[in-house]
Amino acid sequence: MPTDTLSKEELTVLERAPAVEPEDELHERARKRVERIHGVKANVAAFLVGMIVLVPVWLLVEWQSAGGFERWSEGGNPGDWDAWILYIVVPWFMWVAFVCLRAYIDRDKEGEIEREVRRLRASG
Repeated sequence: MPTDTLSKEELTVLERAPAVEPEDELHERARKRVERIHGVKANVAAFLVGMIVLVPVWLLVEWQSAGGFERWSEGGNPGDWDAWILYIVVPWFMWVAFVCLRAYIDRDKEGEIEREVRRLRASG
């Protein structure tokens, strides 16, 4: 519709109307969001299962090589525990945290904007 034939009031109403996205675009945005959430859940689940498997393996290996819970490794002395598990846990945890943070940051900003506009209209 040509906007030059509209009155000033009609233009204001038209400008305030929420932008309607085509159904395909909405579907695509929703699909990407759902995929991202599934990715977060898969990464967290893999991390938890990995820790459930890895920590007992580490405990068993260190227990047998060190002869019990005598002391932590400082120089490879007999009875010392090696903290090699940290070389796996820390980077893996950082990756999972990055994936979660990215999903949180990339959430639907348009929905938040619409909610804020409605809140401002209701309070004003």
